[in-house]
Amino acid sequence: MKVVSINNKSEEQQEKFWEEHQAKLLEVLDEMRERVQNRDLTEFVACSLDANGTAVLHASGCDYVTGVGLYEVGKNIFIRYMEDWEEE
Repeated sequence: MKVVSINNKSEEQQEKFWEEHQAKLLEVLDEMRERVQNRDLTEFVACSLDANGTAVLHASGCDYVTGVGLYEVGKNIFIRYMEDWEEE
């Protein structure tokens, strides 16, 4: 059986990419943590993709209604982003 791969990066290049990408992810999380600690950020919604490609929405609100609202806003932003991404 022949396997075709579109990944033409060496393991070293992949590791370097992951290290740079991981640093960017942690930078975003550190900024959010700092904003929470400074009480600049009181509620949020975030979307993430795990290693298997599963999308997850994270919402933190002061009450149920706010949490649902933030979740819906996040879902709409994610859907619009994915539509733009699919057109490229």
